[in-house]
Amino acid sequence: MSLSLLLDENISQVIAEQVRLKRSDIAVLSIHHWHEGAYLSVPDEVLLAAAYAEGLTLVTYDTQILSELSYIFEEEITFGGLIFVDAKTIASSDFGSLTRAIVHLWETQHALDWSNRLMYLPARRHSYRGVCQSARKTDRRRSRQTATDPGYEQQEVR
Repeated sequence: MSLSLLLDENISQVIAEQVRLKRSDIAVLSIHHWHEGAYLSVPDEVLLAAAYAEGLTLVTYDTQILSELSYIFEEEITFGGLIFVDAKTIASSDFGSLTRAIVHLWETQHALDWSNRLMYLPARRHSYRGVCQSARKTDRRRSRQTATDPGYEQQEVR
């Protein structure tokens, strides 16, 4: 089963929209719209079974699923995959980071079989290129300053 994503109720529906804007070929649904919201607030085992039936991997911040549904692992019940997002790694309010992380995950792992697969979504950081470029601009501005410029600080050379 390749990677098609279902974002649970703890993830804003805006994330699905943002992912589709970045990569229209990514199959991503929000539970808020999936089956017209019929699966909002249903028990996790019902949601996982319905997602599996439609070939969807659930993306969630709810790590309690692991302890609540331990019988799934003990009895080796097949499910469509679970991707956990750690709020300490990617805040639920950080739409940009979550969108980038989902897009990167899909770009690198969409062809894999996601049946019975568990993972934590790693954060996808901004490119350092922009940070380095702005640092170089600041260095150039400093090098053009002279002792008569306000705010000039002479640096000791060792």
